[in-house]
Amino acid sequence: LASHGSKDLIISGSNDHVIREWKISKEHKEIELVNQIKDSTSSGWYYGGNWSVSYDHSGDRILSTEPISNSLRIYHKNGSLLEELRGHQDCIHKISLVDDGRRAVTCDRGDMSILWNLPDTFESEGKEEKIDDDIKWCAFSPDGTKYVTTAEGILRIFDTETQKVVHSKFGVCGHYRSSGKWMPDGEHFMVINGRNTVAWFDCELNKVSEVVCFPTDDSGCTDVALRADGRLAVVTDCMNSRSQDSTASVIDCSDVHNPFKFASVTGYGARMFACDINKSGELLAISGHAGTSVYNLNTLERKYNLSSGCFFVKFMSDDKLLYESENSLNLYNLEDDEDVMTFTGHGATVNDAYLLDEEKMILSAGSDGTLRLYDTTTGENVYSFFSHQAQGFNSIDVHPSEKLIIAADASKILYILSTEE
Repeated sequence: LASHGSKDLIISGSNDHVIREWKISKEHKEIELVNQIKDSTSSGWYYGGNWSVSYDHSGDRILSTEPISNSLRIYHKNGSLLEELRGHQDCIHKISLVDDGRRAVTCDRGDMSILWNLPDTFESEGKEEKIDDDIKWCAFSPDGTKYVTTAEGILRIFDTETQKVVHSKFGVCGHYRSSGKWMPDGEHFMVINGRNTVAWFDCELNKVSEVVCFPTDDSGCTDVALRADGRLAVVTDCMNSRSQDSTASVIDCSDVHNPFKFASVTGYGARMFACDINKSGELLAISGHAGTSVYNLNTLERKYNLSSGCFFVKFMSDDKLLYESENSLNLYNLEDDEDVMTFTGHGATVNDAYLLDEEKMILSAGSDGTLRLYDTTTGENVYSFFSHQAQGFNSIDVHPSEKLIIAADASKILYILSTEE
């Protein structure tokens, strides 16, 4: 419950996700229902309802929380959603107004509190539709004029200059994991499209082809690697019941209209989560629960094996291997069979990384909600980016000019960052 600052009104939230406004007559000792707002939830899970509600300082807007989105929602009293403020990583259970209601403090179940400046948005007319995608993968096109994002069920193409959506496609990418690669022609990209499939789309999001990578529903695509010439791709598998039988599919994609699977990498022995192909196209690295293995891509024979690594792996141009382990990145020399550098600082899993400035720098993205820049010569963490709204970065990419970075966060925010001062 919450009371209006100057009028005989109260609002209430309940398990049915309806915010109700009541008028109180002190004289007649009556309460009358005068308004209702349906507070939308982010999924089909309707338990928990509205955990907190409040008026703002004006009394014309209503603040609410529910346990799915972990966000603070601001509604006009006519029911239109004006803003959605993100930053919590757990369910918000309390809203308190401060500074005459122009600010609000929210507290969540995970012991985090956030102080917000409430935005001056009082009308929904002319307000752009908010994109509320939980983006799992993002990547610039080879020429940098556009970038693609994938969320579960949604594909979008954005114009880099205007940051506007050019094309959207729904009912695709229906898997909780997503990864992809732009083809060298810049006119097509491949992406995990279903639990067991990868598909090729053009820049208008027309699907031009699709390949079934694994024959059983126990499997699930986890990552995609593409050879530099764009003629061969590898897709890794995470089997649930028979995890030891997880394989990687090798696909001929020299013709994006007629790709086909022609081989499998077997014998890894556990769930696979990441893969990469080296610059020459001769080596394939796979990382997962059995550590990191490196294969001859022509014969598919295992050449190197290390016990570490799991969720990220990437070749340097000199074939040293960058892999994730225990919240850090490690640089491994295949020939000497040893780690030559460790990059520390993240407080959780490193999900993605990009090589910058002719491989003098590494930009990494972590589940701790930070982006970190490392010097590859010294291993020093020279810069860190943190936003109080960031819950955990899933994917990053860098513009070909290296002047822009896109970073997809679990708080349903896509950050566009400039590398220039």
